[in-house]
Order: sequence, then C-alpha cells, then structure tokens
Amino acid sequence: MELNFNAAKDMAAEYAKKFNKQIIGAKENAEYWFFEADNDEHPIDDGAGSCYVNKKDGSLKQLNLVDMEFNSGFSQTATDIVVAS
Repeated sequence: MELNFNAAKDMAAEYAKKFNKQIIGAKENAEYWFFEADNDEHPIDDGAGSCYVNKKDGSLKQLNLVDMEFNSGFSQTATDIVVAS
C-alpha cells in the first residue's frame, strides 16, 4: 500500500488534531514524509502532533525527540516540501 503525499498529509493532520495542532511544514526523504505540527499556544515546541509517515506501508510514527539517531538520519537526507494550507 503505497501512499501519495496528500493521503499522508491527511493522516498527519488527523493525528495533529488530537493535540489541537495543525500541520505547518513537511519534509521528505526516500522512506518517510515528516509533518511538523504546531499551534500558537506553546512558546516551546514539545513535538506533540508531529509525525513521520512511511511511504511504503503508510504507518505513522510519532516524533520522539529523544530518538536522536532516527531524527538525525532523516534530517541529513530530507528536503523541504511546501505545504499549502
């Protein structure tokens, strides 16, 4: 089940909504899309609501700020995507 970007964005938006946030940015690499979620209520980003969506199987992985190895590996190979509201 390969997803397209819009389907992944919809999944991420539903997930972010659980934290009263919306998608404000996206990045991608060969394996994942990353969706950054935020709202104006938190002066410090806690990462809640942000997630990775696997391009091949559609699984959603919540952002774990302490999983430095995964986050760093993704960031080294990722490119920004313009997200229309």
